[in-house]
Amino acid sequence: MNSFADLGLIEPLLRALAHEGYATPTPIQNQAIPPLLAGRDLLGIAQTGTGKTAAFALPVLQRLAAEPRGDARAIRALVLSPTRELAAQIAERFDAYGTGLSIKTTVIFGGVGIRPQMDALRRGVDVLVATPGRLLDLHSQGFVHLGHLSYFILDMKQPGVTVQPLRQMNGHASFNQVFITDALVPPEMLVANVGDGWEVTTTTLMHERRGADGLRSWGQATDRPERIYQEERAEIATVMEPYKWYPQRAGRVDLLMPRAIETGAIDDPVIRQDLAKLLTLAKSAEWTARRARAAQEQGRPQGPEGSLGKLAASHIARAAAHLHTTMSGANALLTGPDSPHNGTIAEILVSVPA
Repeated sequence: MNSFADLGLIEPLLRALAHEGYATPTPIQNQAIPPLLAGRDLLGIAQTGTGKTAAFALPVLQRLAAEPRGDARAIRALVLSPTRELAAQIAERFDAYGTGLSIKTTVIFGGVGIRPQMDALRRGVDVLVATPGRLLDLHSQGFVHLGHLSYFILDMKQPGVTVQPLRQMNGHASFNQVFITDALVPPEMLVANVGDGWEVTTTTLMHERRGADGLRSWGQATDRPERIYQEERAEIATVMEPYKWYPQRAGRVDLLMPRAIETGAIDDPVIRQDLAKLLTLAKSAEWTARRARAAQEQGRPQGPEGSLGKLAASHIARAAAHLHTTMSGANALLTGPDSPHNGTIAEILVSVPA
């Protein structure tokens, strides 16, 4: 196409484009605008500065102008942007292209006062440009209504390599999950040639794995007689001490029914239902464990029963601890003569893995 008129854009948009100095459409605009005007889904990829915003903004504005306006608070188009700077640029372009149309555009992002954004959403908006954090914040407070959304645009200009600290379930160790994107990185920040990101990543991971393997020798104590080595041996022996198991670690399912009767919680239909489910699961886990032990005694592989039994036992222990807490209330963590079951309930709660 040689002109924006050839793409089928309406006169108000053509006037706005002429005012902005747009003469002929770029390749991404030529390829994206016709299918978007036809209502088709589209994935577009183009370099920065090639007119991607106009490629999706123009057809969205034209379709919104042709559609009847329903609920004044209903957002009809959502543009999600990773950064506040980009979000502001996109909203400014929507305003510029939609000068001759009765289309309301609002931008929301963090780092600024939230009250004006609430007021704008309360008055009603057709196109909402947002960053994810502020969008979720205002949605949770009831200011963002997406039930009538017709158009969703995700602008994937990534801010860079994202490192997210994650916490393991045991709560004692943390690690990093790295997402490598197609971000533009300044030349002075490059650690390898363009296109070699995967090689750098695997090299880094292998280096960390070697470091972890080297820690295995830490538990090997020397037999030298000096005091410092004696203390080291004692410390290693404590750290390497085998896992101690005692009934409280399993949640003491056997105490649930007596405790429910003792506290009167047995009269609660919700408690009775939770008890029935947990006791049934515990009995099933017991049968699974018996099958695993029988296979072991006969010299046969356990099959999946061993692993399933461990998973079930962990779930049962946590569910039992939760039920003990529900029935005992604030007294659950008391110890001593006046505590529930002479402190046994408290032992369950501090012993069951989180």
